[in-house]
Amino acid sequence: METLVQLVEDVGARFDRRPALMIRPSFRTRTVRYRDLRAAVMRVREGTGHSLRRQATTVSPAGQGWSQVAIDFTDTDAFAEEICSFGPDVVAESPPDLRESVIRRLTGSLQPAPSAEPGLLAGEAGR
Repeated sequence: METLVQLVEDVGARFDRRPALMIRPSFRTRTVRYRDLRAAVMRVREGTGHSLRRQATTVSPAGQGWSQVAIDFTDTDAFAEEICSFGPDVVAESPPDLRESVIRRLTGSLQPAPSAEPGLLAGEAGR
């Protein structure tokens, strides 16, 4: 009879030793199928992005105050939101759809918000 540890090691050996069960230091634990995992590569400014660094499969120096960080993820939109929350301290490099999703969110945040009344500018209310 195999132990759970032996079973996980056997399965891991067939899939590049990536974890079958991802446990994060939080109140949520989720299982992910190997086929659902995708690798993201990003540059993270030194001294920032600590939660990304904790999730990383690799972290290496990228020069000029940056690190290159690789993280496995499953949901492109959710991960793009997380990356955007770091502002200019994190730059998504790949995969292309993740990078485009981050760029779309950041450029969208630069657009003016639609007002309730057309032509209404700040300070014109009540005139």
